[in-house]
Parts: sequence; structure tokens; C-alpha cells
Amino acid sequence: NRAHHGHVTGMRNPWMSQYIYGHRLDVDIIHLDKTLPMLYSALNFLAYIAYRQGIILSLTRYPAHVPLVERAARDCGEYAHCRKWDYSFTNTQALFGYDIRLPDVCIFTHTLSPPNQIHPAISDSNKLLIP
Repeated sequence: NRAHHGHVTGMRNPWMSQYIYGHRLDVDIIHLDKTLPMLYSALNFLAYIAYRQGIILSLTRYPAHVPLVERAARDCGEYAHCRKWDYSFTNTQALFGYDIRLPDVCIFTHTLSPPNQIHPAISDSNKLLIP
């Protein structure tokens, strides 16, 4: 069986329990054979967005992910935002003075921003129905 050391057991979302292979030393081990079909589905969705010339925005605040996310976005010809989130999708008219095209999909590699709060772009994306 293939497995990946995932999150600390205390941070487990109850919906994730069916995809946990086990836990060791207070770390949940994610069952890759169960999560692989969902990864393929997500990649298929992203491929469709890219094929239709959609905007894909990658976001992270986790320092270890920043260079990887920026390089991957640059290599794909898409966009990345790895700095402090100072603005909102919901008030672009007030911030920029004109309408801008919002991303068609947002990819979060880390959903928490310091100090362990939900990344503000998640609530902005939810309000505007951006997957």
C-alpha cells in the first residue's frame, strides 16, 4: 500500500477520516490509493480550465511551498500569489478603479495563513463561487 505522512492528528477534518490509512507518532498517514482518483479528477478539471483559456491562480503562504508554487505557475504560464493577501476579490472596483477579470479557479497548497487562520482568499473565492 502506498501512503503519505500527512497532517498532525489534532488538525484532522472529520470528512478526511475515510482517507486516513492510519497514524503514527501523532501524524495521520494518508492512503494514496484512495485519494489518487480524486487527484485525477481535480487534474482533469484544471486541464479543462486551461484548455478553455481560463485563469488559474495558485496561492500559498507556507514558506516551504513559495518557491515551488511560483516556479510551477511560471512554467505553466499562469499566476501565483504567495505574499500577504492585502486585497479581496469582492471589491476589485474600489481597489483598482476598473473591473478586472477574476480567476476561474484558485489552487491553495496551504489553506492557513499566519497566525494559523483560514486564508482570506478562501472566503473571497466562496463568495464569488470560484472553485
